[in-house]
Amino acid sequence: MTDWLVIAGMVLAAASGVPGLWKARQREGGEVLATTLMVAGALCGIVGAGLAIARPSAGIDLGWPVPGGRFAIRIDGISALFVIQIFLISALGSVYGLGYWKQSEHPRDGRKLRLFYGIMTAGMALLVCAHNTMLFMAGWEIMALAAFLSLTTQDDQRTVREVGYVYMVATRLATLCLFAMFALLFVATGNFDFAASGP
Repeated sequence: MTDWLVIAGMVLAAASGVPGLWKARQREGGEVLATTLMVAGALCGIVGAGLAIARPSAGIDLGWPVPGGRFAIRIDGISALFVIQIFLISALGSVYGLGYWKQSEHPRDGRKLRLFYGIMTAGMALLVCAHNTMLFMAGWEIMALAAFLSLTTQDDQRTVREVGYVYMVATRLATLCLFAMFALLFVATGNFDFAASGP
C-alpha cells in the first residue's frame, strides 16, 4: 500500500504539466491544474512515505525487459524521509510558481517549465525509492534531463544556455562515477540489486 501511494504520487507529479500543454497560451487554467495535480501527487507520496516510516514496506518487485534490471521499489525509513522532502518542496514550489511564474506573463515558456518540473519531481522520487541499479539509473537520467530542461526554460538567453551546459557536463561526470560505483558493486555481489550489497 505504501509503495503504491508513492508510485501514484510519482505518476501524478510526472503528469501534472501535461494537461496544460493543450490550454491556450494566455490562460491560467493549465497552471492551476498543474499545481493541483502536483499537490495531489505530493499528498499521495507524503502519506505513503509517512506510513513507511511507521512500518517499512515489503516493496514491489516486477519483471523488466532491461538486462540486469527489475522494477524493484522499496521504501524504508531513510528513503521515506527523502520522499517527504522531495514531494513537500516540489508542491510548495509549484504553489509559489502560480505567482512567481504566471502563464500570462510567460506565454512562451510557462507550460514548458511546469511540464519538466513535474517530471523532475517524479525522477527524484524514483531515484530514492529504487532498489535496483538499472531502475536507479533510470530515475537519475529522468531527473537530470528534466532538471536541465527546467533550468534552461528561457533558452533564448545565452547566459541561461551556458549555465545549462555547465549543469549537463556536471551530471555527465556524476553519471560516469555512478557507472564505476555500480560496476564495482556488481563485481562484489554478482547482481545489480541493492539488497545484495547489505551485510
